[in-house]
Amino acid sequence: MSRKELLDIAAGTGDIVNVITPHNNYTAIDISPGLLRKARKKTIERGFSNPALYVADACQLPFADDSFDVAVCNLSLNFFTGIDDFVMELKRVLKSDAWFYCSMPVPERKNPKAVIHGTLYSVDQLKHKFTKAGFSFKRNHSQYIYIYLTSIS
Repeated sequence: MSRKELLDIAAGTGDIVNVITPHNNYTAIDISPGLLRKARKKTIERGFSNPALYVADACQLPFADDSFDVAVCNLSLNFFTGIDDFVMELKRVLKSDAWFYCSMPVPERKNPKAVIHGTLYSVDQLKHKFTKAGFSFKRNHSQYIYIYLTSIS
């Protein structure tokens, strides 16, 4: 992946930059200014020339329509209080045929001894929420759900 407009949602310290090339335009949001300061340092160290980091709520994305080619959300979706609002906001800011990659725990694959905070949604619930908003579901596997969704015009 190169030369894409990438949005990292609930970026935390920006760990995604460890697996993407700095030839992409990196934009990140998180509700924690402290974590975003760490993310800024990490993106600069990894060679991203002009990272754009915003303190923002994932359910109220501060971006124009059709802004991003790719969005990622790693292990955070279960903490969003308005998942339906988030899905609609995500759809709004993604370009047609954009990709959304998301990993999150799901109840049907949760280890019974694991303590996971937030709201867990089943694979079927997630498929329903995203397809209702115009995404197509591509795959899932493993202990966590890895969702690859494509925005459809």
